[in-house]
Amino acid sequence: MLYDQPSTEALNLPPLEFQPLTSFSAATPVELEITWQGRQWRFLAWYSPRSTPKAVRDTVLRLEARLPPGDPRRPLVIAPYLSEERLLELESRQVSGVDLCGNGVIQADGLLVFRTGAPNRFPDSSPIKDIFNHNSALVPRVLLVRPTYRQVQDIRSEIEARGGSLTLATISKVLKSLEEQLFAQRSEGVIRVARPAELLDRLARAWRKPEIRRRFTGRLTGANPQAMSARLFDSARAAGVRLVVTGVGSTNRYATAARSGATPFYCSDLEALTSAMFLEGILEETSRFAQLELLEAEDPPLYFDTRTDEGISWASPVQTWLELAEGDKRDRETAAQVRRCLLDSLDKQLP
Repeated sequence: MLYDQPSTEALNLPPLEFQPLTSFSAATPVELEITWQGRQWRFLAWYSPRSTPKAVRDTVLRLEARLPPGDPRRPLVIAPYLSEERLLELESRQVSGVDLCGNGVIQADGLLVFRTGAPNRFPDSSPIKDIFNHNSALVPRVLLVRPTYRQVQDIRSEIEARGGSLTLATISKVLKSLEEQLFAQRSEGVIRVARPAELLDRLARAWRKPEIRRRFTGRLTGANPQAMSARLFDSARAAGVRLVVTGVGSTNRYATAARSGATPFYCSDLEALTSAMFLEGILEETSRFAQLELLEAEDPPLYFDTRTDEGISWASPVQTWLELAEGDKRDRETAAQVRRCLLDSLDKQLP
């Protein structure tokens, strides 16, 4: 929902009083006077009907372009809703902002008011509500391993090459949302990731542990654990089952950390995999000295961008980061190593 025609009555940031000197409009800036304890401050305000990071940033740029050096008026953004993150960004740029929900930051000579916490009464409608989970997450994930593309079709090809599948329409919708949130940008014919560190954090905040439908704990029969682990993946491929070491289980691929115990795997069909291996006589179900734990889960990102070495498929560095970032103190310290590895790789690829 967009609030297209705001009025002064909609601006509520006590003890400040707002007095428009011209009418509100989404097309042009308006002059606004703010009063408190007999003092007045003059602002040039511009209303943004959308509250996305890109919309707010573009409004700031329009305001700054209208205020030449020496202009006594201060820039002020008005939007349906301004989160604490948006308000802090405005404050850092010496720009004031107020929303229609009761949040705001107002700064001028002798004046600083910062208020947040009021809920969003104007949730922005979007064709895809959650772009950081399930299939939609493949787009931000692929931007974090290959940061630049010429066209949307190239993103689709890269996703497919890494084991995923998305339609061009879905990729375009997700990409548009990422642009609105300033995690992607298009310029000079290039689509590229933006603010990758913040994008990693945003993925971590959205990530939820996958739904595990069934579990199996056991061990492989055979003298060579490495060779038998590769045999496990051979059996999975023959049975048409997706199989990958979990992110936590893949930690040593991307960071230095000591881990012990049974290796955890995600698999798409536990019954099909274990039945085939029982028939081959290479799997034993036991909790005593267990070597592996098979977790049946279907979420596509779990099997995306896997890294195969000597027949074993390991989770992607992004998946490893997500799982470790949600763990205990030791896991989070290890996650920081994986994060640095990811960001260093992106820095080397970006021009």
